[in-house]
Amino acid sequence: MGQQLPTLLEKAINELQIELKEEQIAQLLKYLQQLERWNKTYNLTAIESSEEMLIKHIVDSLSILPLLEKLSAQIDKKELNILDVGSGGGLPGVVIGIYRPDWQVTCVDAVQKKVAFIQQMRAVLNCPNIEAQHHRIERAKNIDCDVLVTRAFSSLKNTIEWAGKHITAGGYLFAMKGKEPKAEIAELQLGSEWQLLPIVPVSVPFLDAERCVVMIKKQGKQ
Repeated sequence: MGQQLPTLLEKAINELQIELKEEQIAQLLKYLQQLERWNKTYNLTAIESSEEMLIKHIVDSLSILPLLEKLSAQIDKKELNILDVGSGGGLPGVVIGIYRPDWQVTCVDAVQKKVAFIQQMRAVLNCPNIEAQHHRIERAKNIDCDVLVTRAFSSLKNTIEWAGKHITAGGYLFAMKGKEPKAEIAELQLGSEWQLLPIVPVSVPFLDAERCVVMIKKQGKQ
């Protein structure tokens, strides 16, 4: 692995103003290495360049961490249960799990080979807080979470319809999107159970593209 990748990663971490120990940075780089290796056989991502994988997958996934930290402090809950739906190769779930080993992260995907990769990463990276399950999320049962995270998954309407049952009362959906998804928001019919919060623009280091996080709260008390 070229020296430019660790340097890029450390610069991104500084820009995002998050704190990672040296061993966590090493875990992220090892994960990137494994993603690139497995991708040759299992087609986990259409991106093939290691630098592009770092920026468009790892750094992009890191960008949600400040928002999760802020929520954790806001609801006064240090140990969050995170559900990553449509996790693919573990993005952002594995990245979140590396960053906060005290948070329980469940990655769900409908493709078996992607789930197998995440399970392998749990062992290789020594991250017992990361779990991977092979399901279509609408058929999965009993996965309670404080925060449901999606990245390049489906529309907001479909996400709530298919996966909203897994969010506990008072919990949140954090949907990572590109440009503000005005059409998706317009088709939402949230009723009294859900509350759309202000959309948060996100700046991803080294990525010249718009990013935002749509946050929707499930009403009720945790």
